[in-house]
Amino acid sequence: MRLDNLPRIFLLPTHLKPEELHDLEERIPTLTYDIREAEIVVGKISQQRRAEFELRRAKFEFASVEEPQKESHQVDSPVVADDPGGSPDPKRRRIKEQPEVGTDIVKVVKLSWLLDSWEKEELLPVDLYLIFQCNRVLPRETTPAPVLPKGSTSPASSILERALLEQKAQSTSTSPSNQHKRRHDVSTTISQNAPSLLHQTTSEHDITLPVMPEFLRTTYSCQRPTYMNPPNEAFVNILTEIRTIRQLREDEVGVRAYSTSIASIAAYPCALKNAQVARLPGCGDRIAELWHHWKETGESVE
Repeated sequence: MRLDNLPRIFLLPTHLKPEELHDLEERIPTLTYDIREAEIVVGKISQQRRAEFELRRAKFEFASVEEPQKESHQVDSPVVADDPGGSPDPKRRRIKEQPEVGTDIVKVVKLSWLLDSWEKEELLPVDLYLIFQCNRVLPRETTPAPVLPKGSTSPASSILERALLEQKAQSTSTSPSNQHKRRHDVSTTISQNAPSLLHQTTSEHDITLPVMPEFLRTTYSCQRPTYMNPPNEAFVNILTEIRTIRQLREDEVGVRAYSTSIASIAAYPCALKNAQVARLPGCGDRIAELWHHWKETGESVE
């Protein structure tokens, strides 16, 4: 069911699975991908602080609805007046320097507003699902470039002069020794910025790995016998710390992925080696890289 009289809507992707997000995007006829065009922002959230965070993350400038009312009250006050010299009062001057606030209001509402409207086949009142409302802050006008006096150098010409000087300096430093030095510096920079890769040796592939226990192939971790003090407890603690960081960032997908890896490693009956980590259920190359980094440095990557 579609409601064609919906206002312009911006959909927050937070806490939405990819297939759920695509389905909602197809069902909203007035969807916009530019939050500055939206009249209503819909998201799977429920707290005002979260709504403000999502607006800031989307680079949307806003002011709370109460702020314009306070400003208009101060402007209409009889105390504020211009002096005979024509210069505005300090209080009025401070108000004018604040960002210009638009008259239209943007509302952040719960996703259930859309779902309930589709279910009842009518547009339900937005205020029943309202989380936060704010005024749109209009973009500031760009100040014109200052007029330079005669004889002064413009920024563009100074940039061209610097470019010519750099070109002359490069032409004078084309000796073989300087070229070798530059190649050495570039290679050093590349080697320093190279990403860490999973360290493997030929001998590791020749090692006969122990047979994977059958209980590790079960679907649910509660079906596996797990040690109270597993052989890889130190690495499990590292992964638990990373999972806690994911929880604080509200990364639900990352929390589930690390929980699966932790349960698998905690149930493994042997001390892990490099080639064994990647083959464990729910681990793969990513956990193997974390294990190798921890084994080499004794620290987590986060």
